[in-house]
Amino acid sequence: MGKGAKVSARSQLKKCSNRGHRLEDRIAQFPEDRIVHLPEDQISQLPDDILILILSFLKLKEAAQTSALSRRWTTLWMYIPRLDFDDPKALQRILQNSKVGMREMHSYVNWVNCVMQLHKGYTLDEFRICFPFAKFSLSQNQIAKWLEYAFTRKVHRLVLDLVRGPSSTCCVFPDRLLNIDFGPSTELPHLNNCGTRLPELIHFRSLRELILRCVHVTGEAIEFFLHNCPFLERLVVFGSNKLVNLLVSGPSLMLKHLDIKMCLDVESIKICDSNIVSLEISNVENLMLMNVPKLTELLVLRWNWSQVSSQLSCCLSQLKNLTLNIHPKSFVNVRDFPELSQLKHLQIEVEARHDDSLMGLTSLIKACPYLQKFVLHLFWNCPSKIKRVKEKGATCSLQYLRVIKFTGYWGRVSDIELLEFFLKNAAALEEIIIDRKSVLDDGESTARTCSLKEVERLVPKHVQLVIL
Repeated sequence: MGKGAKVSARSQLKKCSNRGHRLEDRIAQFPEDRIVHLPEDQISQLPDDILILILSFLKLKEAAQTSALSRRWTTLWMYIPRLDFDDPKALQRILQNSKVGMREMHSYVNWVNCVMQLHKGYTLDEFRICFPFAKFSLSQNQIAKWLEYAFTRKVHRLVLDLVRGPSSTCCVFPDRLLNIDFGPSTELPHLNNCGTRLPELIHFRSLRELILRCVHVTGEAIEFFLHNCPFLERLVVFGSNKLVNLLVSGPSLMLKHLDIKMCLDVESIKICDSNIVSLEISNVENLMLMNVPKLTELLVLRWNWSQVSSQLSCCLSQLKNLTLNIHPKSFVNVRDFPELSQLKHLQIEVEARHDDSLMGLTSLIKACPYLQKFVLHLFWNCPSKIKRVKEKGATCSLQYLRVIKFTGYWGRVSDIELLEFFLKNAAALEEIIIDRKSVLDDGESTARTCSLKEVERLVPKHVQLVIL
């Protein structure tokens, strides 16, 4: 494969190095008779399959650059099973100067198309597009071309991460790929001149993981994948304004992980008779869960507790990991929580103002008798310290709780009173982690330092205190 290739290393660099590297450019300037060919190193003696496996762990551009090493390496990179088109430097340039966006987009598209043209592998473990096309209106035909390429190579993991932009310019999933007649005479439109039959090309059945970010995809398209990809285990949809209704049903589905977030027009999601293990979901007007015995991990974003308790009541007692993105005031008047008898890990992400009390959370914590780890992420809006009387939380025994972590700790009354609640009720506590990294610098560093000294005073010596 490598030794018989006629394509020179220099031409490969010109085609696939999106932005040349100085060393290779300088080497390319030398005439062939000036280049000294040294004996091959030991790694080059390995079989092609091993070398291709090694190259698959490199970034795509780095793998392509190995074609300059010797004739032995000229085409090896073209067989790697992972095509991850990630270009963080281009994203950084766009963030710094939006005027270069269109130029960067065309450069990115050319890079993807060039690699697709040169790639010689028959199958793909991964095909990943990551670029803010949502801001630059990439054509639907271009996306369809890339998807067809991935599916014809029996891709296992497909990622379209187009980065959020105005909803009117978000890219639309090309439903024509899914709505074509699958009869024996069906042909792909852009391949008609080749007479290539669709059943010989499109292979949805190999798909195991599908991630669509900032891609407008309908519920019908999602259900198509669910019922035509028998090995699909993970599905992520983020930021689709075309998703309205979704039905996930049937014990034959292999789906284990479902993530539906920031789909603002969704009205209903029904999951029933499913073997799903983890669910991540934003605020949904009508969520129905029925017969999901294996569901043990749940993340809910932008919900209030009344929604959680009413729409998720059937599975709360079986959860082992629960993450809530919620406002603390939604707990204020709630006293009788259903017992979460299996819960081991509870994470709460709080958006609060000023010095809002967090003690409403203690009633929920009390309902988790076997809790082992508690994590609190504080996202304060207009943070401030005020003097007020500390509140007392629920009295309970958290005998299995070993670790608590506070991210965004500020040292206000609301922080201290919750910390004291844990110190009072968690007799077996082993570690407290205080992470201040998410706290904005507001000129109160001295005050926060004093607050940490108070924490050190409160925490007993047998409990390890970690301050990040």
